[in-house]
Amino acid sequence: MPIRRKQLREMSTRARIAAVAARLMAEDGIDDFALAKRKAARLVGVAARESLPANAEIEQALHAYRALYQAEEHAERIAALRRLALQAMELLAPFHPYLTGPVLAGTAGPYAAIELQLFPDNPKEVELFLLERRLAYETAEGRRFSGDRVHAVAELTLDWRGTPLKLSVFDRRDERVALRKRKPAVYRNGPESQKSRISSGEMPLLRRRSLLFAAVAAAAAAAGLWLGLRPRFSRPLEGVRFPDTEGRVRDLAEWRGKVLIVNFWATWCAPCREEIPILSEVRQAHAARGLEIVGIAIDNEAKIRDFAATFRISYPILIAEGAGLDLIRALGNTSGGLPFTVFFGRDGRPIRSKLGALSKSELESIVSELLG
Repeated sequence: MPIRRKQLREMSTRARIAAVAARLMAEDGIDDFALAKRKAARLVGVAARESLPANAEIEQALHAYRALYQAEEHAERIAALRRLALQAMELLAPFHPYLTGPVLAGTAGPYAAIELQLFPDNPKEVELFLLERRLAYETAEGRRFSGDRVHAVAELTLDWRGTPLKLSVFDRRDERVALRKRKPAVYRNGPESQKSRISSGEMPLLRRRSLLFAAVAAAAAAAGLWLGLRPRFSRPLEGVRFPDTEGRVRDLAEWRGKVLIVNFWATWCAPCREEIPILSEVRQAHAARGLEIVGIAIDNEAKIRDFAATFRISYPILIAEGAGLDLIRALGNTSGGLPFTVFFGRDGRPIRSKLGALSKSELESIVSELLG
């Protein structure tokens, strides 16, 4: 009997905590089950690790609370969020999107994010896709579990028509892998046969806040921004290899001994296109004195080849696609904004950099100083 009374008491405590957690999530907009549990346990007056309900119990209590107190309001909210989710999935269709999280479960509060899982052939394709469409985003890194294997997953967060949109970018091969779950199964936009059970658990490790790309682009076009160089490695030119427009792999270290200007650009970036004639002219004027300019394109390979052939750019163009974003950030441009130019001395070490378009007079002044 004492054991049964203890079990009943624990069940009662779990139910009370679940009810309070559900109210907190419904009224205060808390979307994190663990946080809601801890707060509810304190309010109920039990230890944080004692008799805590499972997420499924809280979710059940949350559905009941909203059905009783927020039925009409909540139904409208979920319907609106799912419409937005569908629109986002249609845009991101090339990356095999799946809906997961509170919007799918029907528990989303007023501040909930739409959570999508993407499975591109190349994870960097997603960032390029967003950049091309001027969609500002923040980047983070999370852990995901596949059996006993733990691997990193890129997480991108952006504003989607007034609602937070969280994209978890998986390896293409993970689409059919059963990952350890912490939330309900996900739903892919498509027929029943395309549904798949994939983890939506999140364990954030590192957050790197990116500047809003549209704002950066506007500021760059207007005046530019000189950045303090704090590269992650002492010799940034070592081992940096990308193919040129003819398909030959080039190593930035081959230009050691010259004053090197590396210009990161893309075909869709208007200030980048405006810089190209200036860079070509300055390079032709000072090549005999030991100046070289290399353009690194953060863009689709086919677009770069067509653009380079049409405009006959006089300096080498290397095609980095999404991999160039990592190099940009390693060189101090954490926002990933374009155009971005880095000046290297003859010893291969970076001297200064600028986020934004360079004027001809500005470029000539720096080149004259570096050439001596």
